[in-house]
Amino acid sequence: MSTSNLAIQGVPLPRIEPNLPATPAAQLMNVIERMSLMPELDMDRVERAFAMHQKMEHDAAVRAFNTDMAKVQSELQSVVAAKKNKHTESMYADIDAIHTACKPVWTKYGFSIVGGSKPCDIPSHITMTLEVLHSGGHSKLYEDNWPLDTAG
Repeated sequence: MSTSNLAIQGVPLPRIEPNLPATPAAQLMNVIERMSLMPELDMDRVERAFAMHQKMEHDAAVRAFNTDMAKVQSELQSVVAAKKNKHTESMYADIDAIHTACKPVWTKYGFSIVGGSKPCDIPSHITMTLEVLHSGGHSKLYEDNWPLDTAG
């Protein structure tokens, strides 16, 4: 994005510093900072430019999240179902085995997770939550309703 495209009608921009920040969002922030020092400029225009900057930052964080999530998913391996459920007689991979196998991969690409629960509107259910956070600033919250386990 060139600074000539960012000029406001009839208002020249102050001289551009020779060492502009690397990303388009950072370059736009540099222009916004200079715009905010111009008393003749309508603050609404500065606010609109700042909103554009925030959208650019958000979009970049989402792209980084998605790129790194694809890398994580390409490296994850299946976890062996080594535990037996005494009630159903079925085999399953316990949460510790899943966590041990997966954590090194997701942390390698800047992810962390926060799990929790909250009350559910459905009787005899609980809402389980999982927030996936990325070092680039984007996160996703997953929620699902599950029946309470009354069998043990």
